[in-house]
Parts: sequence; structure tokens; C-alpha cells
Amino acid sequence: MNPLKILAIEVENFKRLRAVKLQPSQDVCIIGGENEQGKTSLFDFIRSACGGAKETPDVPIRRGADAAHGFIDFGELSVELTIDAKGRRVVVRNADGKKCDGPPQAILDKFYSKVAFRPLEFASKKPEEQQKILRGLVGLDFAELDARRAKLYEQRTGVGRVRDDAEARVLVFPATVQSAPDAEVSVAELVQQKQAADTHNLKNATVRSDYVAACDYAGRSAQAVRDARAALDKALEQEAKDHAFQLEACRQLEACKDIETQSIVAAIASAETTNATVRAKRDRAAAVAKFKEHDRQYSDITRQLEAIDAEKAEKMAKAPWPIPGLGFSDAGVTLNGLPFEQGSKAERMKVSLAIGAALNPNLRTMLLEDASLLDKSSMAIVHQVARERDMQILIERVGAGDPGAIIIEDGEVANYSSEA
Repeated sequence: MNPLKILAIEVENFKRLRAVKLQPSQDVCIIGGENEQGKTSLFDFIRSACGGAKETPDVPIRRGADAAHGFIDFGELSVELTIDAKGRRVVVRNADGKKCDGPPQAILDKFYSKVAFRPLEFASKKPEEQQKILRGLVGLDFAELDARRAKLYEQRTGVGRVRDDAEARVLVFPATVQSAPDAEVSVAELVQQKQAADTHNLKNATVRSDYVAACDYAGRSAQAVRDARAALDKALEQEAKDHAFQLEACRQLEACKDIETQSIVAAIASAETTNATVRAKRDRAAAVAKFKEHDRQYSDITRQLEAIDAEKAEKMAKAPWPIPGLGFSDAGVTLNGLPFEQGSKAERMKVSLAIGAALNPNLRTMLLEDASLLDKSSMAIVHQVARERDMQILIERVGAGDPGAIIIEDGEVANYSSEA
């Protein structure tokens, strides 16, 4: 099917229209006139005839009339709309005047798009709606990638919190913990060493006591010899025994060496401090291992997110954008890297018209309603888009000051503006 444009329109008794016949011949056709004369009714009829019941006003029949009727000739197709007490009826015919096969609205829906028909509405839509329209236009459906990315992002957020907690537990340990020995000191072994040393030293004390006793015995014996010569033989015999005992005790005294216990006592006193440091070192190593694992998971998920972003960027770079600089982010449509709503009025208008034109390659007609506020530069953009994209643009403007405008007055075509 060749691109469709409106060649002729005939409307009777639709809203404020009495009887209107038009043959738009210019790429840009201005419908002018004062308020409440029928300009908007003409645009409503076009949308109602093509868009179906959802685009039809609640009260479409002109007051005092029994029925509304209209006809639009698109060249290869024509649309006939009748609304009366029986309801709403649409007939679609081919260029030969024969009815097209199939449900009429289904045929019209193939080339009708509300955004394409009324492109300036694009700029007023919410960012998420704009993004949805643009994605559909360039064939970029990131639903699966976005869902996978959102899931990974949420997963990474959770891993990040766990990783941060693990890192916080590592930072609790002082730096000196790392220089602690790897094994704890056995307090039980130190106590056993102390007990063995005490037993040994006790034996030595006994030896020393025996030596003192031996010396005392020898002294008393010598005194006994001096004091009791009469008992000399007995005393000498006893003295010899005592002397022998003294010699043995002296020999044992010379071999007696105490074990130093101060270092053992000090080791016992410091063992718990050392062991606490050893345990802290072990706990820190475990905390570092957990942190590294969570950090590895975080980095792995980050790489997956970056891969998704790269895939989206590659697809967006290859997408058939209707105008250079268009794109979208998670927040919505972008223009030259900035949010669409931050673009100038002229930029947003040019984008909206380009999107409207690209959305429907078959129907080359667009409607600009309530366009009285378009200034010279905006109108220049409209003419530029119509010329460059082979579009037919119908514009509704209040007044009769636009050169070549079709003036609607009291529901009928009054005349064409003579101003040039």
C-alpha cells in the first residue's frame, strides 16, 4: 500500500459542523476560524472516523439533527462514518469503491496511531510512556534485559551490604593482631612445668635443711667431746657417723641447682593475652576471607550489569532513531544525552513530529490541534518536517490571519484566507 494522505473530506452534522467539504492540497493545511465555529469538530471527526469508538465524542451528532455522516478519501482507501440512533457504523472501501474484506476497524487500526495522528501529544506524556512509545518505534524491547538487570542490581545490593558488614568486622581488629603467633600458648603445660619445678625445688629445700641439721649435729657432737671426755669413744664414733653424714649432705648440696620459675610465672600471666591475640588473628583471617568472597560476588555481578548495559548500548546505537540524538535511559527519553523535557520547545516539537511520522509509514497525515500558540519558528519546523518527511499536516489555529487558511464559520467552510 502506498502512503496515505487525505485527498478529500465531507462531513455533515458532526458536533458543530453543518456541511463541510475540503480538499487539502498543501503539505501544511491550516484550519482557521474563531472559537466554537467547528474547527475542533472537524479534527474530532477525522479521529473518530479512523480511531474507532474510543476516539468518538460522547455527543457526536449536531444538535437538531438525526444523524451525523462523513467521508474521508485517502486515495487507495476511503472511510465512511455514519452515527445515528442505531449506533456507529464504519465502511472502508478500496480505490475501486468496493468494500474491503474484514472488520473495518481492524483495517483502520493497521495504519491508525493516536500518537502518529496527534504527534504533539508525545511531548506531554509521562516519561515512562514516551519511552515505551520510542522503544516500540525503534524495535528495542529491553523488558527481559531490564528485568534481569533489576534482579542482578537487587542481588548486588544485598551482596554489597553483606560485603560491607564483612569489611566492618575486619576493621574491628587492631593492626597488631596480624603479628600474633599462629598457635595459642598452653596454660596447662606451663602450670605443669611450674608444678614440676616446685617439686624439684622442694627436694632441694629438704637437702638444704638436712645440711643445716648435719652442721648442728656436728657442732653438738664436738661440744659433747669437749664437755664429756668420758664419753669420748662413744662421741668419736658418733662424730664419725655425723661427719660422714655431713660430707654426704655437702656433696648433695654442691649438686643442688634450683630451676628458675619467674619466667614461667610471667609466661602464665601473659598467656591469656597472647592467646586472645592469636584468636583475634584467626578471627580476622576468617573475616578477611568472607569479605573477599563477598567482594568477588559483588564484582562478578557488577560485570554482569556492565555487560547488560553494554548490550543495551550496542542495540541503541544500531536502532533506527527517527531523529539524530534520540535515545532513552531508565528515567525516560533522552535528547543529546539530556532528559527530553529539558530540550527546547523547538527541539521537543521537532522530535514529536519526527516520531509521529516514523510511527506510521503508511498514513502520512498528522493533526496539530490547539496550535494557536505556535510561533514563526515553530511553524517553520512544521513546514520543514512536512517537506522532508513527505507528510500532510493539518493545523488548527484560532483566527483568520494565516495565509491560505481554510476558515470554518458556523459549521461550514466560509472562505480561504486571502492574506499572503
